[in-house]
Amino acid sequence: MKEKAPFFILMFISKISIMSIIPYKKVSLKSEGRLELIDDETKFNNLSTSIYTSQIDSTSGAEYSSWFNYFKRQTPNITTKKNVISWVGENYKTVEKYIYDTYVSNASPISEDGKYKFNTVRNHLQTFCTILLRIDKHKFREYVRSHYKLSFEFGDKARELVQNQELSKRELENFITYHELVQKRNQLKDIFDKSKQLTNMNSIKNHMAYLVLCINTMIPPLRLDFLDMQIWNNKKEPPINTTNYLWIKDKDDMIIVINQDKVSHHEKAKGTRGMYPLKN
Repeated sequence: MKEKAPFFILMFISKISIMSIIPYKKVSLKSEGRLELIDDETKFNNLSTSIYTSQIDSTSGAEYSSWFNYFKRQTPNITTKKNVISWVGENYKTVEKYIYDTYVSNASPISEDGKYKFNTVRNHLQTFCTILLRIDKHKFREYVRSHYKLSFEFGDKARELVQNQELSKRELENFITYHELVQKRNQLKDIFDKSKQLTNMNSIKNHMAYLVLCINTMIPPLRLDFLDMQIWNNKKEPPINTTNYLWIKDKDDMIIVINQDKVSHHEKAKGTRGMYPLKN
């Protein structure tokens, strides 16, 4: 007698099979209400679905982690393992209320006194939409529309602040000009040149500080992409994957190769990747 698969496994497999054959449904909208991700048939069909965080873009990690940690403390019965995102779909109204009460209601140009910057609010809304579409893109397709549109409004507000160079009191107090950074970089170089034969900790710290300032003043800053960047010593180009590389062709010819970061999808769409020679 053949052993049968447990009922819940059969249900799970059946749900995946049904979701995979649901046809794309066109929605008639005015141009200003159109969202490429869900209204472009090709892009919508290319959205992958999964209940696991491994299927979520790495840029969504911080927002999702903050929700998970909050609900784990406050309502532990609605959360499961962190890498399983299905609890968000099962409790999407509760998660939505938390995001709006915590972030949207406290949106501000400055992050002071419990306020959240416009970009932070935008990120939480977009991560919420991303996760719901990954869980069930057909069920949540129309539900995420208003949240996406609101996230774009916060993104526009954030861009306006940058264009107008509006800084908070704290930012003004900590503001350092590019010229001041270059001066400090040159001072550290002089200090290091005089002590580079030494191996004490002060010499090493000065060298590290000098290198950090070089990275941030001699080439465009790359946020945190240097943290897990790997060194590639080879005449041949590094592979195209999800790893970023410092490609060392020789001691006077090095190239930063960005395979994946928050804007790399634009390069992929053009069939290229970010490559930044350091030769000059």
